[in-house]
Amino acid sequence: GCLDAAERLGGAGRLDPGLLVTLGIALRLEHAYGGELANLEDAVEALRAGAAVVTDPPRRAALRSELGGALLMWFRLHDDPAALAEAVETLRDALSDLPAASPQRPQVLSQLAAALVATHERSAEPAGLEEALTVLREAIDAAATPNDEALANLGALLLTWAGYRDDVTSATEAIDVLRQASTRIPTDRPQRARVLANLSAAHRLRHERSGDPADLEQAAAFAREALAGTPEGTPEHAAVAAGYDAVLRTRHQLSGKAPGRPAPRPRPSVADVLLATADDDLAIAMTAALARSGFTVRRAASGEDVSESLDGARVVILDHEYLTASDARTLQQQRTGTAVIRLGPNTLDDRLAALTGGADDYLVKPFAVAELLARVHALNRRAARPPAAGADHVLRFGDVDLDLDRHEARIAGQPVPLSRKEFAILALLARKPGQTLSRAEILAEVWGTIEVATSRSLDVRMATLRAKLGRPQLIQSVRGIGYRLSPDY
Repeated sequence: GCLDAAERLGGAGRLDPGLLVTLGIALRLEHAYGGELANLEDAVEALRAGAAVVTDPPRRAALRSELGGALLMWFRLHDDPAALAEAVETLRDALSDLPAASPQRPQVLSQLAAALVATHERSAEPAGLEEALTVLREAIDAAATPNDEALANLGALLLTWAGYRDDVTSATEAIDVLRQASTRIPTDRPQRARVLANLSAAHRLRHERSGDPADLEQAAAFAREALAGTPEGTPEHAAVAAGYDAVLRTRHQLSGKAPGRPAPRPRPSVADVLLATADDDLAIAMTAALARSGFTVRRAASGEDVSESLDGARVVILDHEYLTASDARTLQQQRTGTAVIRLGPNTLDDRLAALTGGADDYLVKPFAVAELLARVHALNRRAARPPAAGADHVLRFGDVDLDLDRHEARIAGQPVPLSRKEFAILALLARKPGQTLSRAEILAEVWGTIEVATSRSLDVRMATLRAKLGRPQLIQSVRGIGYRLSPDY
Protein backbone atom coordinates (compact mmCIF):
# COMPACT_ATOMS: atom_id res chain seq x y z
CA GLY A 1 0.00 0.00 0.00
CA CYS A 2 2.85 2.39 0.81
CA LEU A 3 4.44 1.70 -2.57
CA ASP A 4 1.13 2.36 -4.35
CA ALA A 5 0.78 5.65 -2.47
CA ALA A 6 4.30 6.66 -3.43
CA GLU A 7 3.57 6.01 -7.11
CA ARG A 8 0.28 7.94 -7.00
CA LEU A 9 1.88 10.96 -5.33
CA GLY A 10 4.85 11.06 -7.70
CA GLY A 11 7.67 9.63 -5.61
CA ALA A 12 9.09 9.73 -2.07
CA GLY A 13 9.58 13.50 -2.12
CA ARG A 14 5.78 14.01 -2.17
CA LEU A 15 4.99 11.61 0.66
CA ASP A 16 3.93 12.51 4.19
CA PRO A 17 6.87 11.90 6.59
CA GLY A 18 4.85 9.35 8.55
CA LEU A 19 4.16 7.40 5.38
CA LEU A 20 7.86 7.55 4.46
CA VAL A 21 8.78 5.99 7.80
CA THR A 22 6.14 3.28 7.36
CA LEU A 23 7.35 2.63 3.81
CA GLY A 24 10.98 2.32 4.91
CA ILE A 25 10.19 -0.01 7.80
CA ALA A 26 7.88 -2.14 5.63
CA LEU A 27 10.52 -2.53 2.94
CA ARG A 28 13.17 -3.40 5.51
CA LEU A 29 10.92 -6.08 7.01
CA GLU A 30 10.07 -7.38 3.55
CA HIS A 31 13.80 -7.75 2.88
CA ALA A 32 14.34 -9.52 6.21
CA TYR A 33 11.63 -12.09 5.49
CA GLY A 34 11.90 -12.32 1.71
CA GLY A 35 15.60 -11.78 1.13
CA GLU A 36 15.13 -9.38 -1.81
CA LEU A 37 18.06 -6.95 -1.84
CA ALA A 38 16.06 -4.44 -3.90
CA ASN A 39 13.68 -4.05 -0.95
CA LEU A 40 16.55 -3.18 1.38
CA GLU A 41 17.93 -0.65 -1.08
CA ASP A 42 14.48 0.95 -1.43
CA ALA A 43 14.13 0.95 2.38
CA VAL A 44 17.38 2.90 2.76
CA GLU A 45 16.25 5.46 0.17
CA ALA A 46 12.83 5.90 1.80
CA LEU A 47 14.30 6.26 5.29
CA ARG A 48 16.90 8.75 4.05
CA ALA A 49 14.13 10.82 2.46
CA GLY A 50 12.14 10.71 5.68
CA ALA A 51 15.14 11.79 7.77
CA ALA A 52 15.51 14.86 5.56
CA VAL A 53 11.97 16.12 6.24
CA VAL A 54 11.04 14.96 9.77
CA THR A 55 11.70 17.69 12.35
CA ASP A 56 10.15 16.30 15.55
CA PRO A 57 13.13 14.95 17.59
CA PRO A 58 11.51 11.72 18.93
CA ARG A 59 10.13 10.75 15.50
CA ARG A 60 13.39 11.74 13.82
CA ALA A 61 15.34 9.61 16.30
CA ALA A 62 13.14 6.58 15.57
CA LEU A 63 13.57 7.17 11.84
CA ARG A 64 17.35 7.52 12.14
CA SER A 65 17.50 4.37 14.24
CA GLU A 66 15.67 2.45 11.49
CA LEU A 67 17.94 3.98 8.84
CA GLY A 68 21.07 3.10 10.83
CA GLY A 69 19.88 -0.48 11.18
CA ALA A 70 19.16 -0.75 7.45
CA LEU A 71 22.58 0.70 6.57
CA LEU A 72 24.28 -1.73 8.95
CA MET A 73 22.40 -4.58 7.30
CA TRP A 74 23.49 -3.33 3.87
CA PHE A 75 27.12 -3.18 5.03
CA ARG A 76 27.00 -6.77 6.29
CA LEU A 77 25.65 -7.98 2.97
CA HIS A 78 28.00 -5.97 0.74
CA ASP A 79 31.00 -5.09 2.92
CA ASP A 80 30.39 -1.46 1.91
CA PRO A 81 32.55 0.89 4.05
CA ALA A 82 30.55 3.96 2.97
CA ALA A 83 27.34 2.37 4.28
CA LEU A 84 29.07 1.52 7.57
CA ALA A 85 30.36 5.07 8.03
CA GLU A 86 26.88 6.46 7.30
CA ALA A 87 25.36 3.99 9.79
CA VAL A 88 27.70 5.21 12.57
CA GLU A 89 26.96 8.88 11.83
CA THR A 90 23.20 8.27 11.55
CA LEU A 91 23.00 6.37 14.85
CA ARG A 92 25.02 9.06 16.63
CA ASP A 93 22.54 11.64 15.29
CA ALA A 94 19.67 9.47 16.56
CA LEU A 95 21.18 9.48 20.07
CA SER A 96 21.51 13.24 20.01
CA ASP A 97 17.72 13.48 19.46
CA LEU A 98 16.90 11.26 22.46
CA PRO A 99 16.77 12.36 26.11
CA ALA A 100 18.80 10.34 28.60
CA ALA A 101 15.69 8.65 30.03
CA SER A 102 14.22 7.63 26.66
CA PRO A 103 13.30 3.93 26.44
CA GLN A 104 14.66 3.97 22.87
CA ARG A 105 18.24 4.71 23.97
CA PRO A 106 19.32 1.12 24.84
CA GLN A 107 18.36 -0.15 21.37
CA VAL A 108 20.08 2.73 19.53
CA LEU A 109 23.18 2.39 21.72
CA SER A 110 23.35 -1.35 20.96
CA GLN A 111 23.08 -0.65 17.22
CA LEU A 112 25.83 1.97 17.45
CA ALA A 113 28.06 -0.44 19.36
CA ALA A 114 27.59 -3.06 16.62
CA ALA A 115 28.52 -0.50 13.96
CA LEU A 116 31.60 0.59 15.92
CA VAL A 117 32.72 -3.03 16.31
CA ALA A 118 32.39 -3.53 12.55
CA THR A 119 34.45 -0.37 12.02
CA HIS A 120 37.13 -1.72 14.36
CA GLU A 121 37.21 -5.07 12.55
CA ARG A 122 37.86 -3.31 9.24
CA SER A 123 40.57 -0.98 10.54
CA ALA A 124 42.12 -2.99 13.42
CA GLU A 125 42.33 0.29 15.37
CA PRO A 126 41.75 -0.15 19.14
CA ALA A 127 40.09 3.29 19.47
CA GLY A 128 36.91 2.04 17.78
CA LEU A 129 36.79 -0.97 20.08
CA GLU A 130 37.18 1.19 23.18
CA GLU A 131 34.32 3.46 22.08
CA ALA A 132 32.15 0.40 21.32
CA LEU A 133 32.78 -0.88 24.87
CA THR A 134 31.75 2.45 26.36
CA VAL A 135 28.59 2.62 24.25
CA LEU A 136 27.54 -0.98 24.97
CA ARG A 137 28.08 -0.53 28.72
CA GLU A 138 25.85 2.55 28.55
CA ALA A 139 23.21 0.52 26.68
CA ILE A 140 23.19 -2.16 29.38
CA ASP A 141 23.05 0.43 32.18
CA ALA A 142 20.18 2.26 30.44
CA ALA A 143 18.06 -0.88 30.02
CA ALA A 144 15.64 -1.83 32.78
CA THR A 145 16.64 -5.46 32.28
CA PRO A 146 19.80 -6.15 30.21
CA ASN A 147 19.01 -8.58 27.41
CA ASP A 148 21.02 -11.73 26.81
CA GLU A 149 22.44 -10.56 23.48
CA ALA A 150 23.77 -7.31 24.96
CA LEU A 151 25.58 -9.22 27.73
CA ALA A 152 26.99 -11.72 25.23
CA ASN A 153 28.21 -8.91 22.97
CA LEU A 154 29.76 -7.03 25.90
CA GLY A 155 31.59 -10.17 27.01
CA ALA A 156 32.94 -10.73 23.48
CA LEU A 157 34.13 -7.11 23.30
CA LEU A 158 35.79 -7.33 26.70
CA LEU A 159 37.60 -10.48 25.58
CA THR A 160 38.97 -8.69 22.50
CA TRP A 161 39.93 -5.69 24.61
CA ALA A 162 41.71 -7.96 27.09
CA GLY A 163 43.79 -9.26 24.21
CA TYR A 164 44.74 -5.72 23.22
CA ARG A 165 45.56 -4.59 26.76
CA ASP A 166 47.22 -7.90 27.66
CA ASP A 167 46.10 -7.84 31.32
CA VAL A 168 44.36 -10.16 33.75
CA THR A 169 41.81 -7.60 34.96
CA SER A 170 40.15 -7.22 31.57
CA ALA A 171 40.08 -11.00 31.05
CA THR A 172 38.45 -11.44 34.47
CA GLU A 173 35.79 -8.86 33.64
CA ALA A 174 35.10 -10.67 30.37
CA ILE A 175 34.71 -13.98 32.25
CA ASP A 176 32.26 -12.45 34.74
CA VAL A 177 30.05 -10.95 32.02
CA LEU A 178 30.14 -14.08 29.84
CA ARG A 179 29.21 -16.28 32.80
CA GLN A 180 26.16 -14.06 33.39
CA ALA A 181 25.18 -14.42 29.75
CA SER A 182 25.69 -18.20 29.74
CA THR A 183 23.35 -18.69 32.70
CA ARG A 184 20.59 -16.62 31.06
CA ILE A 185 20.65 -18.12 27.56
CA PRO A 186 18.67 -21.40 27.07
CA THR A 187 20.82 -24.42 26.28
CA ASP A 188 19.10 -25.03 22.92
CA ARG A 189 20.00 -21.61 21.48
CA PRO A 190 23.03 -21.41 19.12
CA GLN A 191 24.11 -18.16 20.78
CA ARG A 192 24.97 -20.05 23.97
CA ALA A 193 27.66 -22.08 22.18
CA ARG A 194 29.29 -18.82 21.03
CA VAL A 195 29.25 -17.51 24.59
CA LEU A 196 30.84 -20.74 25.86
CA ALA A 197 33.53 -20.53 23.17
CA ASN A 198 34.32 -16.98 24.29
CA LEU A 199 34.39 -18.13 27.92
CA SER A 200 36.94 -20.76 26.97
CA ALA A 201 39.07 -18.16 25.18
CA ALA A 202 38.86 -15.76 28.15
CA HIS A 203 40.00 -18.45 30.60
CA ARG A 204 42.83 -19.42 28.27
CA LEU A 205 43.91 -15.79 27.99
CA ARG A 206 43.88 -15.39 31.78
CA HIS A 207 45.88 -18.58 32.16
CA GLU A 208 48.52 -17.22 29.77
CA ARG A 209 48.86 -14.11 31.94
CA SER A 210 48.51 -15.60 35.44
CA GLY A 211 49.56 -19.23 35.03
CA ASP A 212 46.62 -20.53 37.11
CA PRO A 213 46.04 -24.19 36.04
CA ALA A 214 42.36 -23.91 37.02
CA ASP A 215 41.85 -21.49 34.14
CA LEU A 216 43.25 -24.01 31.68
CA GLU A 217 40.85 -26.70 32.91
CA GLN A 218 37.94 -24.27 32.66
CA ALA A 219 39.03 -23.36 29.14
CA ALA A 220 39.00 -27.02 28.11
CA ALA A 221 35.60 -27.69 29.72
CA PHE A 222 33.90 -24.71 28.09
CA ALA A 223 35.48 -25.51 24.71
CA ARG A 224 34.15 -29.09 24.86
CA GLU A 225 30.67 -27.85 25.69
CA ALA A 226 30.83 -25.24 22.92
CA LEU A 227 31.92 -27.89 20.38
CA ALA A 228 29.01 -30.11 21.35
CA GLY A 229 26.58 -27.25 20.72
CA THR A 230 28.02 -26.11 17.36
CA PRO A 231 27.01 -27.87 14.11
CA GLU A 232 29.94 -29.52 12.34
CA GLY A 233 31.00 -28.14 9.00
CA THR A 234 30.12 -24.55 9.95
CA PRO A 235 32.59 -21.64 10.27
CA GLU A 236 31.71 -21.41 13.96
CA HIS A 237 32.65 -25.08 14.51
CA ALA A 238 36.00 -24.53 12.79
CA ALA A 239 36.76 -21.56 15.05
CA VAL A 240 35.76 -23.39 18.26
CA ALA A 241 37.78 -26.46 17.21
CA ALA A 242 40.83 -24.26 16.64
CA GLY A 243 40.45 -22.86 20.17
CA TYR A 244 40.08 -26.32 21.64
CA ASP A 245 43.21 -27.47 19.80
CA ALA A 246 45.10 -24.55 21.33
CA VAL A 247 43.98 -25.53 24.85
CA LEU A 248 44.98 -29.17 24.32
CA ARG A 249 48.40 -28.18 22.99
CA THR A 250 49.01 -25.98 26.03
CA ARG A 251 48.01 -28.79 28.40
CA HIS A 252 50.31 -31.16 26.55
CA GLN A 253 53.24 -28.73 26.76
CA LEU A 254 52.75 -28.23 30.50
CA SER A 255 52.05 -31.85 31.46
CA GLY A 256 54.02 -33.82 28.89
CA LYS A 257 50.97 -36.04 28.32
CA ALA A 258 49.75 -36.71 24.80
CA PRO A 259 46.77 -34.50 23.98
CA GLY A 260 43.47 -36.28 23.51
CA ARG A 261 39.76 -35.72 23.13
CA PRO A 262 36.73 -37.54 24.48
CA ALA A 263 35.54 -37.96 20.86
CA PRO A 264 38.44 -37.64 18.42
CA ARG A 265 37.66 -35.46 15.44
CA PRO A 266 39.26 -36.49 12.12
CA ARG A 267 41.52 -33.81 10.71
CA PRO A 268 41.16 -33.31 6.95
CA SER A 269 44.34 -33.60 4.93
CA VAL A 270 43.11 -31.17 2.26
CA ALA A 271 42.10 -27.52 2.80
CA ASP A 272 41.90 -24.35 0.74
CA VAL A 273 44.10 -22.50 3.23
CA LEU A 274 46.90 -23.86 5.44
CA LEU A 275 47.72 -21.73 8.51
CA ALA A 276 51.27 -21.89 9.82
CA THR A 277 51.55 -19.85 13.01
CA ALA A 278 52.48 -20.44 16.64
CA ASP A 279 50.13 -17.64 17.77
CA ASP A 280 46.92 -19.36 18.98
CA ASP A 281 44.86 -16.16 19.12
CA LEU A 282 45.88 -15.22 15.59
CA ALA A 283 45.10 -18.74 14.34
CA ILE A 284 41.62 -18.69 15.89
CA ALA A 285 40.78 -15.26 14.47
CA MET A 286 42.02 -16.14 10.97
CA THR A 287 40.27 -19.51 10.99
CA ALA A 288 36.93 -17.88 11.84
CA ALA A 289 37.30 -15.11 9.23
CA LEU A 290 38.39 -17.46 6.44
CA ALA A 291 35.71 -20.04 7.25
CA ARG A 292 33.01 -17.32 7.17
CA SER A 293 34.22 -16.49 3.64
CA GLY A 294 33.69 -20.07 2.50
CA PHE A 295 37.28 -21.39 2.73
CA THR A 296 38.21 -24.69 4.32
CA VAL A 297 41.08 -24.09 6.75
CA ARG A 298 43.63 -26.31 8.48
CA ARG A 299 46.33 -25.32 10.92
CA ALA A 300 49.77 -26.82 10.42
CA ALA A 301 51.16 -28.80 13.34
CA SER A 302 54.82 -28.09 12.53
CA GLY A 303 57.21 -26.81 9.88
CA GLU A 304 57.51 -30.33 8.55
CA ASP A 305 53.71 -30.52 8.30
CA VAL A 306 53.74 -27.38 6.11
CA SER A 307 56.02 -29.04 3.57
CA GLU A 308 54.06 -32.29 3.60
CA SER A 309 50.69 -30.51 3.14
CA LEU A 310 51.56 -28.37 0.11
CA ASP A 311 49.74 -30.60 -2.37
CA GLY A 312 46.51 -30.25 -0.39
CA ALA A 313 46.42 -26.43 -0.05
CA ARG A 314 45.98 -23.60 -2.53
CA VAL A 315 47.21 -20.85 -0.20
CA VAL A 316 49.61 -21.06 2.76
CA ILE A 317 49.59 -18.26 5.36
CA LEU A 318 53.02 -18.40 6.96
CA ASP A 319 53.83 -16.44 10.11
CA HIS A 320 57.17 -14.74 10.75
CA GLU A 321 59.90 -17.12 11.96
CA TYR A 322 57.53 -20.12 12.06
CA LEU A 323 59.85 -22.24 9.88
CA THR A 324 63.41 -23.21 10.59
CA ALA A 325 65.98 -22.41 7.90
CA SER A 326 65.88 -26.06 6.80
CA ASP A 327 62.06 -26.11 6.61
CA ALA A 328 62.08 -22.86 4.61
CA ARG A 329 64.50 -24.33 2.05
CA THR A 330 62.36 -27.46 1.76
CA LEU A 331 59.24 -25.36 1.26
CA GLN A 332 60.88 -23.34 -1.51
CA GLN A 333 62.09 -26.48 -3.29
CA GLN A 334 58.83 -28.43 -3.07
CA ARG A 335 56.28 -25.66 -3.74
CA THR A 336 54.64 -25.77 -7.16
CA GLY A 337 51.22 -24.15 -7.61
CA THR A 338 50.60 -23.27 -3.96
CA ALA A 339 50.67 -19.55 -3.13
CA VAL A 340 52.35 -18.29 0.05
CA ILE A 341 51.47 -15.21 2.13
CA ARG A 342 54.11 -14.27 4.71
CA LEU A 343 53.09 -12.39 7.87
CA GLY A 344 55.65 -10.24 9.65
CA PRO A 345 56.83 -6.89 10.96
CA ASN A 346 56.92 -3.71 8.90
CA THR A 347 60.64 -3.59 8.12
CA LEU A 348 62.25 -3.43 4.69
CA ASP A 349 64.68 -6.27 5.47
CA ASP A 350 61.87 -8.64 6.51
CA ARG A 351 59.73 -7.79 3.47
CA LEU A 352 62.63 -8.25 1.07
CA ALA A 353 63.73 -11.50 2.72
CA ALA A 354 60.22 -12.94 2.43
CA LEU A 355 59.63 -11.94 -1.18
CA THR A 356 63.09 -12.94 -2.41
CA GLY A 357 62.72 -16.19 -0.46
CA GLY A 358 59.75 -17.27 -2.55
CA ALA A 359 56.69 -15.68 -0.88
CA ASP A 360 53.97 -14.44 -3.26
CA ASP A 361 52.75 -11.73 -0.88
CA TYR A 362 53.65 -10.09 2.43
CA LEU A 363 51.19 -8.77 5.01
CA VAL A 364 52.38 -6.47 7.80
CA LYS A 365 51.22 -7.32 11.35
CA PRO A 366 48.87 -6.21 12.76
CA PHE A 367 46.50 -6.29 9.80
CA ALA A 368 42.79 -5.84 9.11
CA VAL A 369 40.78 -9.00 8.46
CA ALA A 370 39.31 -7.48 5.28
CA GLU A 371 42.81 -7.03 3.83
CA LEU A 372 43.80 -10.62 4.65
CA LEU A 373 40.67 -11.95 2.93
CA ALA A 374 41.26 -9.76 -0.14
CA ARG A 375 44.83 -11.06 -0.50
CA VAL A 376 43.80 -14.69 -0.02
CA HIS A 377 41.08 -14.33 -2.66
CA ALA A 378 43.57 -12.75 -5.09
CA LEU A 379 46.18 -15.47 -4.59
CA ASN A 380 43.52 -18.16 -4.68
CA ARG A 381 42.62 -17.05 -8.20
CA ARG A 382 46.24 -17.34 -9.32
CA ALA A 383 46.70 -20.68 -7.57
CA ALA A 384 43.53 -22.21 -9.05
CA ARG A 385 44.40 -25.48 -10.71
CA PRO A 386 43.38 -25.98 -14.38
CA PRO A 387 40.97 -28.79 -15.26
CA ALA A 388 42.58 -32.21 -15.53
CA ALA A 389 43.38 -33.51 -18.99
CA GLY A 390 40.44 -35.33 -20.51
CA ALA A 391 37.93 -33.72 -18.15
CA ASP A 392 34.30 -33.66 -19.29
CA HIS A 393 33.56 -30.29 -20.90
CA VAL A 394 29.78 -30.74 -20.70
CA LEU A 395 28.40 -30.54 -17.17
CA ARG A 396 24.92 -31.93 -16.49
CA PHE A 397 22.58 -31.27 -13.58
CA GLY A 398 19.14 -32.78 -14.07
CA ASP A 399 17.90 -31.45 -17.39
CA VAL A 400 20.45 -28.59 -17.41
CA ASP A 401 23.47 -29.04 -19.72
CA LEU A 402 26.43 -26.66 -19.66
CA ASP A 403 28.93 -26.86 -22.54
CA LEU A 404 32.11 -25.18 -21.32
CA ASP A 405 33.80 -25.22 -24.73
CA ARG A 406 30.93 -23.69 -26.69
CA HIS A 407 29.72 -21.44 -23.85
CA GLU A 408 26.21 -22.80 -24.28
CA ALA A 409 23.53 -23.68 -21.77
CA ARG A 410 20.53 -25.91 -22.53
CA ILE A 411 17.48 -26.90 -20.53
CA ALA A 412 15.67 -30.03 -21.69
CA GLY A 413 17.63 -29.70 -24.93
CA GLN A 414 16.52 -26.12 -25.59
CA PRO A 415 19.19 -23.36 -25.70
CA VAL A 416 19.10 -20.68 -22.99
CA PRO A 417 20.49 -17.26 -24.04
CA LEU A 418 22.96 -16.26 -21.31
CA SER A 419 25.24 -13.24 -21.26
CA ARG A 420 28.99 -13.78 -20.82
CA LYS A 421 28.81 -12.83 -17.13
CA GLU A 422 25.78 -15.04 -16.49
CA PHE A 423 27.47 -18.01 -18.16
CA ALA A 424 30.70 -17.38 -16.22
CA ILE A 425 28.77 -17.36 -12.90
CA LEU A 426 26.93 -20.57 -13.76
CA ALA A 427 30.12 -22.28 -14.97
CA LEU A 428 31.98 -21.29 -11.79
CA LEU A 429 29.25 -22.74 -9.56
CA ALA A 430 28.88 -25.83 -11.79
CA ARG A 431 32.57 -26.69 -11.50
CA LYS A 432 32.12 -26.94 -7.71
CA PRO A 433 28.64 -28.47 -7.24
CA GLY A 434 27.44 -28.45 -3.65
CA GLN A 435 30.27 -26.14 -2.53
CA THR A 436 29.38 -22.70 -1.21
CA LEU A 437 31.28 -19.90 -2.94
CA SER A 438 31.50 -16.56 -1.18
CA ARG A 439 30.33 -13.37 -2.87
CA ALA A 440 33.91 -12.10 -2.88
CA GLU A 441 35.16 -15.27 -4.57
CA ILE A 442 32.53 -15.02 -7.33
CA LEU A 443 33.30 -11.34 -7.87
CA ALA A 444 37.02 -12.06 -8.02
CA GLU A 445 36.64 -14.91 -10.50
CA VAL A 446 34.02 -13.38 -12.81
CA TRP A 447 34.71 -9.64 -12.58
CA GLY A 448 38.38 -9.81 -11.58
CA THR A 449 37.77 -7.56 -8.57
CA ILE A 450 36.16 -7.63 -5.12
CA GLU A 451 35.28 -3.93 -5.12
CA VAL A 452 32.03 -3.16 -3.31
CA ALA A 453 30.68 -1.21 -6.29
CA THR A 454 30.58 -4.46 -8.27
CA SER A 455 28.57 -6.30 -5.61
CA ARG A 456 25.24 -4.90 -6.77
CA SER A 457 26.03 -6.14 -10.29
CA LEU A 458 26.34 -9.67 -8.91
CA ASP A 459 22.84 -9.44 -7.38
CA VAL A 460 21.38 -8.26 -10.68
CA ARG A 461 23.17 -10.94 -12.73
CA MET A 462 22.18 -13.68 -10.30
CA ALA A 463 18.52 -12.61 -10.43
CA THR A 464 18.43 -12.62 -14.24
CA LEU A 465 20.34 -15.93 -14.40
CA ARG A 466 17.84 -17.63 -12.11
CA ALA A 467 14.94 -16.18 -14.08
CA LYS A 468 16.35 -17.44 -17.40
CA LEU A 469 17.05 -20.93 -16.06
CA GLY A 470 13.60 -21.26 -14.51
CA ARG A 471 15.00 -23.69 -11.94
CA PRO A 472 14.71 -21.86 -8.58
CA GLN A 473 16.33 -24.67 -6.57
CA LEU A 474 19.37 -25.05 -8.84
CA ILE A 475 21.28 -22.04 -7.47
CA GLN A 476 20.81 -21.62 -3.73
CA SER A 477 21.58 -18.55 -1.62
CA VAL A 478 23.61 -19.14 1.55
CA ARG A 479 22.74 -16.24 3.83
CA GLY A 480 25.70 -14.15 4.84
CA ILE A 481 28.17 -16.08 2.64
CA GLY A 482 27.27 -16.47 -1.04
CA TYR A 483 25.82 -19.10 -3.38
CA ARG A 484 26.06 -22.77 -4.26
CA LEU A 485 24.78 -24.99 -7.06
CA SER A 486 22.68 -27.95 -5.94
CA PRO A 487 23.70 -31.03 -7.98
CA ASP A 488 20.40 -32.80 -7.23
CA TYR A 489 17.90 -29.99 -7.28
